[in-house]
Amino acid sequence: MRLFDYSNNHLSPLTIDVTQNFKQKGEILINSDQLNSRIKHYLKSTTVVLDNRSDSILIQYERLRKKTVPVKLYSKIEFAHQYMLSDNIKLEPNRVNVFGPKKVLDKLRFVSTELLEAKKSEGYD
Repeated sequence: MRLFDYSNNHLSPLTIDVTQNFKQKGEILINSDQLNSRIKHYLKSTTVVLDNRSDSILIQYERLRKKTVPVKLYSKIEFAHQYMLSDNIKLEPNRVNVFGPKKVLDKLRFVSTELLEAKKSEGYD
C-alpha cells in the first residue's frame, strides 16, 4: 500500500456541478449527504473518510441581467481666452452593456466616464 499516493499525484480540485440546482429563489443547498457522496467518489476506493463535520453548503446567487445604457462625459474643461468648443464631444462607444442584478439595473440610467480635466486648453494639434 502506498501511503503517499495522493501527494505524488497532481489531483484536480473537487468540483460539484450545481447547474441542475438553479431555482428562481436564488439559493443552492448542498446537504451533507450530497457532499459526502461526492467526496467518496473523488477519493480512491482504498480511502475511508473517518469524520466529516460539514453540515451543508449554502450558495446564494442572483441571476444577472443585461442592460444597454448611454455613456456620459464627466469633465472639467477650461479653455484659454478666445478658444471654445466648436462641436459636441463625441464618445465612442456612446452606449455600453452593463450586467447586474435586476434591482440595480432598474435604477441605472447611464454610466459616466472618468473625469476628463483640461485647464486653459488651446485645442489639439
